[in-house]
Amino acid sequence: MPDKNDFSELLAEMLLRMDRQDGHIQQTNEILRTVVDVQNRMLQQMELMYTSQQEFNARQTEVNSALLHEVRTIKTDMRELKGIVSNDHEERLRRLEEFMRRAS
Repeated sequence: MPDKNDFSELLAEMLLRMDRQDGHIQQTNEILRTVVDVQNRMLQQMELMYTSQQEFNARQTEVNSALLHEVRTIKTDMRELKGIVSNDHEERLRRLEEFMRRAS
């Protein structure tokens, strides 16, 4: 057991512990630098993905608008065709009824 009045051993032990702590601190700093570097690269990738997603969304909105316009045009055309077919059918039915009346 060291002498309570001999501070040289106590100081030596403290210096050894401080050296070990310094080593641990350096390791921790390296690990933290690596973590920060990885997080920065992940952030850059996320920013690229966000930008790409915004561009995709803008293009998709344009496509959706164009498709909606086309669908509305088709719907209008179908209504016109329905009217034409209905009128044509009624006209043919009327002529058939007249023919049947004359034939009887």
